[in-house]
Amino acid sequence: MPNHQLGRTAKAMVSRRRKLTPGDQPRQFHAAANLKLLRAASFLLGALIIGGGIAAPSSFSAPLNEAIPDGRYEQSCERGYRRGEIFAGEEAIYAEKNFADLGCETISLEILSYGRVSYGPALEKPKGAAAIDFQFTKVTLVPRQTWVAKLYQERKLCGTANWELDKETEITGAACDFYGLGRFTAVPEAGDERYGIYRVERGRELYFGKLRPGRDGTKPELRPRDFDPNPYLRRE
Repeated sequence: MPNHQLGRTAKAMVSRRRKLTPGDQPRQFHAAANLKLLRAASFLLGALIIGGGIAAPSSFSAPLNEAIPDGRYEQSCERGYRRGEIFAGEEAIYAEKNFADLGCETISLEILSYGRVSYGPALEKPKGAAAIDFQFTKVTLVPRQTWVAKLYQERKLCGTANWELDKETEITGAACDFYGLGRFTAVPEAGDERYGIYRVERGRELYFGKLRPGRDGTKPELRPRDFDPNPYLRRE
């Protein structure tokens, strides 16, 4: 979103919050967190780390580099965001936690993408990469602050008022006005696909591809061609 449009969006949302959240956290907090919602929506819909796709099983051979060990992986805090993955056999959960502060101390919301993962062969480029594909089974959104849940209830975000603190609400395939401007965006459907790359180092450092225009992972031939330099570290 261009900067001038983002500015108008922020002003509109701040104005609405003055009516919706009196007595809650300071208005500055709401403005910053709502801007994070805008960015979180963009990330969810266009830039999942391994995306949302799986190719036919017959198209895969055993991975030629190290497979991802089962467990929980997390990136370090990046200016108010912390991303994580949980792998268990053929199942995976991608989580993006959004915080009200740049140091990732006060969480405001969380987006969870559930799916099935499949590993492919080693690739020529980039060095050390192998194919990884992911298929969505469901997407949920979790308010982690009371004011966030109230805001979603009032706006009926994604067509539902069933928002509660710390409760997952499924938004798979929903049309969501994340921006509060009457612009609805489709959340991935169950079965939607993405195609990524990965590399495991020392059994605990997990790297995924960096998505760019023209390399967005929506087709096998559009897999990323380089890695995100911020690794996911195995926590358990």
